[in-house]
Amino acid sequence: MPCALGAELPLDRYTGYYELAPSLVATISREDDHLVVHLTRQPKIDLVARPEGGYALKGTAAHITFTVGDNNAVTGLVVHQNGREAPALRIDAATAARLETPMPQAARTWPVLRDTAVQVLTNSGTDYWPTFSPDGNTIVFARTMDEKHWDLYKMAVSGGPATPLARSPLPVSATRPRWSPSGDAIAFTATTADGHDQIWTIKSNGTGANILFGDGVALHLFYPDWSPDGQSLIMLDTQADVIRRANLANGKVEAITDPAKVLPGMASISPDGHQIVLAGQKATGGQYYQESNSLWILSGGALRPLEREPLSGRAPVWSPDGRWIAFESDRGSPDGRYAIFLIRPDGTGLVQVTDYLFNANHPVFANDMRRLVATVGTGENTRIAVIELPELPK
Repeated sequence: MPCALGAELPLDRYTGYYELAPSLVATISREDDHLVVHLTRQPKIDLVARPEGGYALKGTAAHITFTVGDNNAVTGLVVHQNGREAPALRIDAATAARLETPMPQAARTWPVLRDTAVQVLTNSGTDYWPTFSPDGNTIVFARTMDEKHWDLYKMAVSGGPATPLARSPLPVSATRPRWSPSGDAIAFTATTADGHDQIWTIKSNGTGANILFGDGVALHLFYPDWSPDGQSLIMLDTQADVIRRANLANGKVEAITDPAKVLPGMASISPDGHQIVLAGQKATGGQYYQESNSLWILSGGALRPLEREPLSGRAPVWSPDGRWIAFESDRGSPDGRYAIFLIRPDGTGLVQVTDYLFNANHPVFANDMRRLVATVGTGENTRIAVIELPELPK
């Protein structure tokens, strides 16, 4: 029977091809004294051996473990990310070549937004998941210096050094922050030492870190987002494959999506509180792969695709006026890099904001509607950047 294996075999035993999904292959190769992974149409990422076994994907919150069969032959791998596990069987080179035969790319029929400027603000560590303060003067984001533990950092939009947000070290790995509408608190995903993913808050002055949901329960909760009145949160529960809404006053938590219909990713509440946009994929009985996500709108309990002909779409967020949704997508990209796009909630008006060169992702609007903050770069070279926008159509 196959068993899980960490970093115990000679490196060359792991090299080869692994099928994650139709048209998606993970290629493991060796470069000098370490391994790298190259997903179909994605930049390659260094693998770092983990003390607890397996390999971390450098610059991400994901890791890989391998499975072995008889005679210690490596038979497959498992990608662990956001509380989900994606197994992949080992395949031969000919099968990999057939699976990776380029699929027709979406024709770039959409316009590109002119008069944008990208200003990179950080230059050290691996930075991800930025969020603006309500007044637009401060950015909070997650940073790792060792590819294992993440901390929340803050910096002024006007420039200057990034400093830890918490006044005392947090006992958890902190990622995916989101500022409250009032500006006095920040919700984030907190990963415990035993691998549970909870939702915490911390005051904007770096004090009062407090667990909200997931205490004492083996849950995996990610991507908190506040309701406009600050009285509730939505979050992704990857263990149940649902988006949940949590009432902060009474602690009531309910599922608002159906895993028999859609496997969700990150979600965002509209400024009027009446709609939710989410990344997800139609439930077909297969595995969840975030690369297969498109955009969906949940309104009045009804779920519908945002676009008439859905294409790649991830990490959606609403504009403060509710007229636009920003998201990341590799649609039209020649090499799998991501760009930031805008689209109206009715599925019209698609426009590309950044060039694929930046590999930009996880955008968040400033309340002035003139700026986005996002992550740019790949692997351990991810940075926080502000994107200056022209005046958008009403």
